Amino acid sequence: MSVFRYSAALLGAALVVACFGSSKAAAMEVIQPTHFDESRPMRDILAELPATPDQGSSSELYVVPNIFPKQSGAWQSEFIRELAQRDIQDAPINIPAPTPTLSVLGLVNGGGDNGAGGSIPPDTQGDVSPLHYIQWLNTRWAIFDRVTGARLTASAPGNSFFAGFPGRCSTTNSGDPITLWDDKARRWVMSQFTTGNGASQCIAVSTTEDPLGTYYRYEYIWGNNIFGDYPHIGVWTDASKKQNAYTLVTHDFTISTPQTFLGAAFIAFDREKMLAGQPAASVRFGGQDAYGALPLHMEGQFDAPAGACPAFVHFDAPAGDYLFWDICLDWTTPANTVFTPVQRVAANTPFIPNFNAVPQLGTTTRLDTFGSNVMYRALARAFPPGAPHAMSMVLNHEVQGSVEQAAIRWVNFDLRKTTDSFATIFGAGFDAPLAPVSLAKSISDEGVYAPTSDWRWMGSANIDSSGNIGVGYSVSSSTLNPKLRVTGRIPTDPAGTLRDEQDCTPATTGSQTGLFGGRSRWGDYSTMSVDPTDECTFMFTSEYHAVTSNGSWSTRICSFKFPECGMPSFDLASETPTRVEMCGATPGPDPMWRILAGTYNGFNNPVKLSVGNAPVGTTPTFSVNPINPTPGLSTLTLTGGRSLPSGEFAFLVQGVSVPLG
Repeated sequence: MSVFRYSAALLGAALVVACFGSSKAAAMEVIQPTHFDESRPMRDILAELPATPDQGSSSELYVVPNIFPKQSGAWQSEFIRELAQRDIQDAPINIPAPTPTLSVLGLVNGGGDNGAGGSIPPDTQGDVSPLHYIQWLNTRWAIFDRVTGARLTASAPGNSFFAGFPGRCSTTNSGDPITLWDDKARRWVMSQFTTGNGASQCIAVSTTEDPLGTYYRYEYIWGNNIFGDYPHIGVWTDASKKQNAYTLVTHDFTISTPQTFLGAAFIAFDREKMLAGQPAASVRFGGQDAYGALPLHMEGQFDAPAGACPAFVHFDAPAGDYLFWDICLDWTTPANTVFTPVQRVAANTPFIPNFNAVPQLGTTTRLDTFGSNVMYRALARAFPPGAPHAMSMVLNHEVQGSVEQAAIRWVNFDLRKTTDSFATIFGAGFDAPLAPVSLAKSISDEGVYAPTSDWRWMGSANIDSSGNIGVGYSVSSSTLNPKLRVTGRIPTDPAGTLRDEQDCTPATTGSQTGLFGGRSRWGDYSTMSVDPTDECTFMFTSEYHAVTSNGSWSTRICSFKFPECGMPSFDLASETPTRVEMCGATPGPDPMWRILAGTYNGFNNPVKLSVGNAPVGTTPTFSVNPINPTPGLSTLTLTGGRSLPSGEFAFLVQGVSVPLG
């Protein structure tokens, strides 16, 4: 059975819409690489490295630069707080998430063969290819076997990717790394920043799928007196290949003190030229009031619809909106690239970001959080024809739960192509069917995961090839040492819920007691990936403490899989916004929704539709029922809906598979 939740607000008076500010006018820069080359084989570089970490030790900690502009909560009213309670899942649903099948030690703080140097925080992240898992922490990286978790190489400094490269990429090892497996190109993409005068972004793209082979290397400098903090990179591909890019968000500050926030910058690099080792232009739109935004990163083997522009996302808590920006690219003439106006997608209910530090067992030291940020990754996946969604996207961020503890807010978006395009903006010279398109974004499901009073934060989420969602995060409280846990959902689970969580750290863990620069840094991010071998296995990595200590963290790599992934199945999706607002005093038709019974993995049974909890006084009717063959469409009309009294009415549309024959 598949269930979809619909909401209709029928107003007896004119609808009043409150408008909020949009993105600032963005000046575009076309920036060429300062340096680019092809490296020697990485295995040769690693063979020449000293055996000890190059920076820091467990007793001398390198604090990775990061600046935290803290948002004001002055907009939070009791009314908003009451509304925010609607989406909170404050109890388990008694459906267990899959038990991790792999839970192994990753890199740890300090020296030695698996040491990650002496950095605070680790910024734990990594990705998986058909053969390897690579974990890169702030100053060091290593390769693991993706199945057994066995470490295959000693840890190496992050700037080993740039050994012998001109410029600062080879001589500094400042951290904030990102490791990506580009599924479609079957290449590794490695990125980190440099700090101080001449701060820059360093990117290395493997020439083959072998992480120990050669790399095409690039350095980009954004300008004088600019430090691009917290850089996060993504992969974007579309079916026309004209919008292919590696995308990046940086959070720009002045290098000179006092450091001033200059705004977020949304950046795209010419992916095809980087894959070929050619000089690759970047286009950059800076000065955006979007601290904590991320680029969308695409997982899987399918492309976005033809012409779909790469996107960036954040949230606006006072408005209760999610914000999307698109960069519609012209790699033939990069100066013709267009930065689109912000698109707003309203959440079903408001949410209150959490800026309160996290308590731990056995210490008064409380851990930093990132309530201002969308948490890595903002993950998108394209599906084959006939699936419920052409593309799905999941993001998570930290909000307050029902007792004002930190909680994980997760949102599942539908991304689809409409008839609108930017052909008129670009003018002649573009083939109309392949004109750049800003995808329409809508929320298909969302929730706040706070099944207990414990604090949950530092999350990461992903989507498998059957539309299932996996989520990992840290959990702690005054009665619990920080641990790592995972959960998730399949499309037929109750709307707005995640399954009962599972541990992926040992039963006994410790707390972090140290303060660094007056704060107890934690994170600053974690990563959930999906194994491209089966497109089903989730792999999560983040930090924890094996024992209570000043700052001697460890990391974990865990994997799990929903047994339903890869099996024939279906799900219901709406091609009409699920929330409909109308004025009952205005003549017009009753509300209608176009419902798609989409399929995965060869499902072809008919699907019979029904409505639960229809508002009293209405009669739901379907234009086609059952839907046969599948995938297929039916239009739901809520007859009598326009005559309902003022209020908000929610109901469920359900689908049940009907056996053939």
